[in-house]
Amino acid sequence: MGGPVDTRLSPNNALNKLTTTLPLSLFKKLNIHTIPRGFPGSGRRVYPGFYQLSGFITLNPMPHLKQYKNFVANSVKGDEESLEKFRDFYDEYFAVLDMTESFYVETLQKVFFEHHIPTGQMTFQGELVDFGAIRKTALLTVEGENDNFCPPSQTEAAHDVCKNVPEYRRGHYIQPGVGHYGVFSGSKFQAEIYPVIRDFIHHSVVRAPNGKTPTPPAKSLRPGKGHHAFEGTEFADMPLV
Repeated sequence: MGGPVDTRLSPNNALNKLTTTLPLSLFKKLNIHTIPRGFPGSGRRVYPGFYQLSGFITLNPMPHLKQYKNFVANSVKGDEESLEKFRDFYDEYFAVLDMTESFYVETLQKVFFEHHIPTGQMTFQGELVDFGAIRKTALLTVEGENDNFCPPSQTEAAHDVCKNVPEYRRGHYIQPGVGHYGVFSGSKFQAEIYPVIRDFIHHSVVRAPNGKTPTPPAKSLRPGKGHHAFEGTEFADMPLV
């Protein structure tokens, strides 16, 4: 969900432009700082959480400006319900942690600069990871139509990486009208994305009466943009738990 599996795809967002024009050493020099004395973790080298937060807001500032404008208007009107929703959202949105230096630098290096996952360089404990060995696990990818941090196609690339997952165990869904944060939280996640995930999990574990894997549906589970992951398949009308 909203994960940059292959950042070489849809490369025209702000983060990709930066990582293709600036060296990794400059990111480390400008973005890594030492926690000062008197604060928890003092002395540690980190990528500050407020840097990450400001980066998110800078990528798509207009919705935030609109929300703050509405907050002032609702305060004048005394609309407590809208004010409470605003406070709840930003209490969560602003809860961003610092990242350790090693985590931040390694993520940039392996995901955005060297593309270890799609190029077959990913290792674990010194050994190469073989994503082709994944054969029985179902795979659902979810993306946000307006995601400026991880634009559509970068997460869907997981289907090419996990090349041996059967086609009938795959699903892909693009949620219209949401950015990166909206893929994971908010009203559209609850009303539209969560049902896709729920249905996919349920249908992916269904077995025929004899215990064998059900016959693959006639149509792929990877439809066009913005469509439910199961439209047009034999799973569409199956009862849900």
